[in-house]
Amino acid sequence: MLVILFVSNYSPFRSWKWYYYSSADGHFTFGEFPAKGRDLDLMERHWAHYRLEQQPVDTNIYRNFAINPLKFWLWKDYLFHDRYRYPYKAWPDSL
Repeated sequence: MLVILFVSNYSPFRSWKWYYYSSADGHFTFGEFPAKGRDLDLMERHWAHYRLEQQPVDTNIYRNFAINPLKFWLWKDYLFHDRYRYPYKAWPDSL
């Protein structure tokens, strides 16, 4: 049991997950994949560039992935990682 907990918390495969973000209207989307260098900083740079070019009405970015409180091994990330500071909005229907 301890090995499973250790592997689930400290495995390098934890970063092999996609995290999706979008604007409220769905015109801006970004997929974060930390294992390949598509990190949160890159998303924020793309969002800043999009805002300069498009001048959107809603200037918020939303995460399209929910928090699952049953996954206790992710509680530390839920509390301290910046990706969870964005408000949650279900994936836009227009995509």
